[in-house]
Amino acid sequence: MTARSRRAAGRHGPEHDDGHVAIEAAIAVIGLLLVMWLFVGGLRLTNAEGDVRASARAAARAAAVTLGPSGEQAARDVAETTLANRGVSCQSLAVAVERTAASAQADVAGLVKVSVSCTVSLGDVALAGFAGTRRMHADAIALVDVFRGGA
Repeated sequence: MTARSRRAAGRHGPEHDDGHVAIEAAIAVIGLLLVMWLFVGGLRLTNAEGDVRASARAAARAAAVTLGPSGEQAARDVAETTLANRGVSCQSLAVAVERTAASAQADVAGLVKVSVSCTVSLGDVALAGFAGTRRMHADAIALVDVFRGGA
């Protein structure tokens, strides 16, 4: 092997990387950060959806134990409080209460169905590509309590 071929072979060895490792590391770190942000964005969506479901269940229970039209206001208040306690701020919140008629059975006064829709801002996970807003919706059904909510 000549001196020239030894010098040429030595330049491309591990001790002479010419900065390629630094570039590869930077690309790997950026890729890992993007995957992390995607994971965080997905968790944010999943948590917000679960929080809206929980607020719908709580609102249905509140409407089931409250008499008359005040049940709608109780459902809305409970839904707002539940979402606020869980750290979800809705840009727009809609709560609809629907009561069904009493059944033929003496111990069942009816059902209450509560629908909760919340528009959640995703600005905090915009780096993951989740910019804008997302509308979350959940329904919950509860039995009207014969002794407390009445028919």
